Amino acid sequence: YFQLGNSNVSIERSNFNGGSFGLLGIGTNSNFDLEHTIFQDASIGAIQLSGNSELEIRSSIIANNGFGIRNGGSSSFDHCTIAFNSQGPGISTSGNFFNIITNSILWGNNSIGFSQIENSAGVTTIAYSDCQGFGEYGNVGAGVYSEGQGVINLDPLFADDSLHLNIYSPCVDAGEPWSEDAHMPSGLGGVRADMGAYGGALNPYWGGQPV
Repeated sequence: YFQLGNSNVSIERSNFNGGSFGLLGIGTNSNFDLEHTIFQDASIGAIQLSGNSELEIRSSIIANNGFGIRNGGSSSFDHCTIAFNSQGPGISTSGNFFNIITNSILWGNNSIGFSQIENSAGVTTIAYSDCQGFGEYGNVGAGVYSEGQGVINLDPLFADDSLHLNIYSPCVDAGEPWSEDAHMPSGLGGVRADMGAYGGALNPYWGGQPV
């Protein structure tokens, strides 16, 4: 998928497999809104946006690519699973903007250095998320990090190649305490939202029965 800049792009219920990039944005002042989207097996990287593009991703999976996401503008991630992108961090931000990560899982990214988040400038806030090595090697860069409540650094115990959670995963019932899984499964445990793409209010897309 190749997108020239200066536009608004909304993508829902899509699966991008293979190629060099999943989403490549060239230009500035673009807005990308993604929901229930899977990016996998892109040889260079899943998402690369230049300029000050705004990126918002919900209930999506970015896995087994070169790098995960690179954005020069502001980014927001909610209920995302970003894992096993081997050639770079799961999330890289370079602009002097605010970035928000909630209810998400960042694990197994960057086979050299093992950084999950690289924040070169601006402020990145993270809450109710599982981030490998957070506070140590997991988050790097000259930007500011703001750690909210509910951040853990524990193996998410993925159950399969689709990155569903094992019932014993520490990410089960570990999302924002005021948020609930709408369908179970894909939600597990109690009704409190699970971290990752399969949890939360938007998880009916993945199947299961209403709570």
